[in-house]
Amino acid sequence: MLRFVLFLLAVVLAMPAQAQSPEEQVQRFFELYAAEGEASVDSFFTNNPYIEKNREGVDGLKAQLRDVLGLVGPFRGYEVVAIRALGERLVNYLVVVGHDRQPLRFAFTFYRPQDVWQAQPFRYNDDFTGDFEQTGGYAP
Repeated sequence: MLRFVLFLLAVVLAMPAQAQSPEEQVQRFFELYAAEGEASVDSFFTNNPYIEKNREGVDGLKAQLRDVLGLVGPFRGYEVVAIRALGERLVNYLVVVGHDRQPLRFAFTFYRPQDVWQAQPFRYNDDFTGDFEQTGGYAP
C-alpha cells in the first residue's frame, strides 16, 4: 500500500501544473489575497521560472504590500475594470481593489512566451487620476 501511495505521489508531482489563463490567475490571486494578504504574492509567481532570480524584489513587494494593507483596512472585493492586449502574447489587467479606508489600483501583466501565461511583476498604488482622465472624467 505504501508503494502505491508513493507511486501516486510521484505521478502527481511529475505532472505539469495546469496552465491557467490570466483571468484565472487574477481570480486565484485575490482568493489568496482575501485570506492571506501579502502571502498571495508568492503563489502568484509560481508559473514564472525566472522570478526566483529576483527573490529580493518579490520579498520587497510583499513587505510593502503588508504595510499598505495595514493602512487601508480589510479587503472588500475586487473588480477588473480594463483588459488590454498588445498582440497575442502580452496582456494587462487593471483591477480596482476595495478596502475599508480606500481602494487600491492593481495592474497585472501576463506574458505567454509559448503555451503558458506567465505572471510578470505587478504594480499597485492608490492613484486613480490617470484612469479618470482616460475615461473622459466623470460618470453621468
